[in-house]
Amino acid sequence: MADPTAPPSPPSGGPPPPPPPPAEQIPPEEIADELPDEPPPPDAVEAPEDVPPPPAKKASVPYKGRVTFPAAPYVQVLAVRSGPGTGYPIIARLPDGSVVTITNVEGNWGEFARGGWSSLTYVKKL
Repeated sequence: MADPTAPPSPPSGGPPPPPPPPAEQIPPEEIADELPDEPPPPDAVEAPEDVPPPPAKKASVPYKGRVTFPAAPYVQVLAVRSGPGTGYPIIARLPDGSVVTITNVEGNWGEFARGGWSSLTYVKKL
């Protein structure tokens, strides 16, 4: 028999907790060392989740890289996240051609000198 003095337990199957507030967006010029002349499109390219990352190579850091995308019929903007993975919120978006300095590498994710992380799939070493 349940203890009648115990506080009631929350009902199971209730509504989920509210989502966290969106992350504050950082302007691209505060992340990239150089930006291309045209303004960035509003959508971001996500890191591919269904493709396993290539074997991690020990990159010597820091190094400069350029955001590059293969030719495609969709918006090409790199999502910059607050941590190394797609579970972290997007804090900025960088257009194709932006130049960044990578200061840390975890797996296939690079940390930028001016803040934020992105998949290195779309950042080619200069």
